[in-house]
Amino acid sequence: MSEILKGGERQEGWKDETNERSSSLQSFLPGALRREFTDRYSDSELNFSGASPEFQEVQRGTIPPTLVRVLYQGGEIKKVHAVYVSKRGNLDAYISGRVLNDFLEKK
Repeated sequence: MSEILKGGERQEGWKDETNERSSSLQSFLPGALRREFTDRYSDSELNFSGASPEFQEVQRGTIPPTLVRVLYQGGEIKKVHAVYVSKRGNLDAYISGRVLNDFLEKK
């Protein structure tokens, strides 16, 4: 999906889009983590860094990500990185491929 800046410039590299995407990601992830969707997605398309008590809250959609960064390449979104602050460090989520396409379509 291409997103172009005002003045016709294309996005490139990592961009902080926490304000724009945090609530939509909070709503999207519980559905993406259900069995019927996890069978559709590969582990590389929806990947969490380690186990954390906050993972259950992410599954329920009760906490928003603290930080959402989006990777643009050639003006297209290629990956989303969400960070959830955890009592034991951070829980990171990486979204790409079909998961990313589904997320962007629901936005």
